[in-house]
Amino acid sequence: LLGIFGVNKPAGYGGLGLDFSYSIAIAEELGRINCAAIPMAIAVQSDMATPALSMHGSDYLKREFLHATLDGDLVACLGVSEACAGSDVAAIRTTARWHGNDLIIDGSKQWITNGTQADWICLLANTNDKPSPYRNKSLICVPLNEPGVHRSNCIEKLGMHSSDTAEIYFNNVRVPSRNIIGEEGHGFVYQMLQFQDERLVAIAVLLEPMQKIIDMTIDYTRQRRVFDGTILDNQVCIISILFFSSFFSNL
Repeated sequence: LLGIFGVNKPAGYGGLGLDFSYSIAIAEELGRINCAAIPMAIAVQSDMATPALSMHGSDYLKREFLHATLDGDLVACLGVSEACAGSDVAAIRTTARWHGNDLIIDGSKQWITNGTQADWICLLANTNDKPSPYRNKSLICVPLNEPGVHRSNCIEKLGMHSSDTAEIYFNNVRVPSRNIIGEEGHGFVYQMLQFQDERLVAIAVLLEPMQKIIDMTIDYTRQRRVFDGTILDNQVCIISILFFSSFFSNL
């Protein structure tokens, strides 16, 4: 896989050890693929489920989860969205209760890309009773072959058919507390930072498709003839294309 899962991840754990600008360059090239689901599936592995683990995870977690994920031996997914909590991340209800040195996880996650085939999930859950919703959450590495984990069938979508999406349910799922990424209670902050990688890569992936759309529009308006001329002969059409082209160039 030429290292594309770990472009900016530590070389000691299977990454290439490069800076984030190289991840953006790779994302732009992935945007040339005429199937948006492929960059989507790759980005979950490289820039959605693993940034926090790479930055804040213990050596144990990096050995157990990160290295094999960057090698492509494990499939990862990210578990944040719920039925009542999408953009409002602070409102998630999934809990991870302490039981000795373990955590008992209950709840569900929706719209999980790679969810039907993932080996583990980077799960955001409430792990303490602090009143602030920004200090009571942790990110946890949860193997998805544990008892109590249930997955829906692949959700049928309008597009992205080669990128699977699922709902995942947790019923008294037990994992060791050492599976918490970084510090307990810092999960909300870690996830906000993790979102930044995801969003920047998503923008980069879309640059090439946007250029293709502009080029296709110019070709079509140059060929389509109406009222004794082409559509492109109309000034309003030219201005619109120039507006979108200049907007795109600023990206």
